[in-house]
Amino acid sequence: MSYTQMEDLSNEIFYEIFEYIEYYDLFNAFSNLNYRFSNLLNYPFLPLKINVNSQSISAEKCFQEFMIPNKHRIVSLYLNDQLHINGLSPLHTIDSSFDRLQSLIFNRARHDELISLFPVLISLPRLFSITIHFNDETVNLTDIYRQIFLLPFLKKFELSAKVYSLTMSLPINKFEQHSHMKRMIINYACTLTELITFLSYTPLLAHLTCTELSKQDQHISKIISIKMINLTSITFNMCNAQFDQFEIFIQKICKQLRILCINASQDAAYLDASRWERLISQHMPYLRVFTFEYHEYHYQSIELSSDTSLLNQFTSSFWIDRGWFFQIMADIDYWPPIKISYSIHPDGYINKKTS
Repeated sequence: MSYTQMEDLSNEIFYEIFEYIEYYDLFNAFSNLNYRFSNLLNYPFLPLKINVNSQSISAEKCFQEFMIPNKHRIVSLYLNDQLHINGLSPLHTIDSSFDRLQSLIFNRARHDELISLFPVLISLPRLFSITIHFNDETVNLTDIYRQIFLLPFLKKFELSAKVYSLTMSLPINKFEQHSHMKRMIINYACTLTELITFLSYTPLLAHLTCTELSKQDQHISKIISIKMINLTSITFNMCNAQFDQFEIFIQKICKQLRILCINASQDAAYLDASRWERLISQHMPYLRVFTFEYHEYHYQSIELSSDTSLLNQFTSSFWIDRGWFFQIMADIDYWPPIKISYSIHPDGYINKKTS
């Protein structure tokens, strides 16, 4: 498209295009073109995305020229808390003037400074999404979660941290006050007990993702059942919990589940087809998408007869009618052991993966 053709586009189209571009790049590309584009960038209702961690601009310039003058227009803000300007943390610049802020990302957040910010965050009427990445410092997540669950407009929350630096003692929520959160992403290892605790604060949750589900000694059979009428999607990228415990979790929580994605290990009970059939039929009657992976590692030669028998268990009408197909793959190049992968995927997935 030539410059003349671009000039023919309406202001409304440019505003839609600008919403996808980070403000520094936007300013660099359009501010010096002509009077019209200068006015477009100064439009008071133009939503801006600010990335203070940008590699192409100094943090001080980003604060002084882009962030501070445009508080009322910022809808997305990425802050790297390692960038201190004159001893001031970037978190200290957030106040009630950010009344259009929808998405807030903290990279390398500092626990104490983050906690002190929540009285401001609770007053922001459009703050729908928060992402927090903690670094190596020891972090007590109890207060973080307490404050997160109090944010009245929050719909999505994501937290990343290194598990060895975390502690938490959050009790089950026994009060009527609860979060309106719809999506939660936990990018660290946690237990089923901790997950149930989180869910007691988020009864409206629809999508749950957990990077790693840890094995736990405490049995969860005495944990109260929680009504999660909107929880339709769960993903466990790595599940180390025993299948007995996992079954109890499903029975107590997941009546409305439509999507379950799980990558399990360490407990061969996950390969029991009949237990899966009972669990799904009785406690996940609405399940439509089921993806499952389980990995074994063998240091000696293996017999395929048992795998053939296992394959037959997953070829009953229960699995075929739902379009869920079982696959066994051996990776003899995996070193040092031989890696055996068992998986269940919807119809068409295997062909797409191997084509």
